[in-house]
Amino acid sequence: MFLESIILSHGTLDLLFFSRSDEIAIYLMIIYFYNFFMTIIPELGISIFLLLSSYHIGDLNPNESSWKKIIKGSLIITSSYFTSDGSKVWGNSLYLLGVTDEKILHIFSLLININTISFVSCSIIYKKKSFIPLFLLHLMVLFTDIQNFLMIYSTIIHLPIFILRAKKRFGKKCYIIFPSIPLCYLFLKSITWNVGILRVIISFSVSHLLLHFGILKIFN
Repeated sequence: MFLESIILSHGTLDLLFFSRSDEIAIYLMIIYFYNFFMTIIPELGISIFLLLSSYHIGDLNPNESSWKKIIKGSLIITSSYFTSDGSKVWGNSLYLLGVTDEKILHIFSLLININTISFVSCSIIYKKKSFIPLFLLHLMVLFTDIQNFLMIYSTIIHLPIFILRAKKRFGKKCYIIFPSIPLCYLFLKSITWNVGILRVIISFSVSHLLLHFGILKIFN
């Protein structure tokens, strides 16, 4: 629960990225409307969320092209399916969000194909440089469940990179993340997981991702 709190708390750094007050309203509106959108077309909502997440998670080197970031992020996300309880967690989550059994099987097949393509693409693009990262990724898949798999990646790689970039841009202001950790812990400890909570978290994540893509600026 503590690691999950740290990961969730990095969303509080979004407050530093708002240059105008109306951007906060847009940010909240995206959460509201995307949550509504997820109730109508859950499959498309999930697909958009995963595509945006792939770019965000694969954004390890700002100088790389977008498609390379998406390939790396897709490999990490789809690899979670192969962890010890990955298929079960994916299946339960998709079913909870309203995806039919038939479409869940199609999504499973898509995850496997995307993982294979991403793995081969990384091997070709990065050649010898990819050996150690892909080997470590393979070990994580073999010896962890989906929760620990995502926690390890998030706390060791994604979160430190995100915080360092925020510190470089905002200085000591980024330390607001620390008092938010216990608040996030209390929030996670108090909630009962259901479809509503899951949709809100996905919608919040989409708004978070769009903010860091600069999409909110088009409304200015």
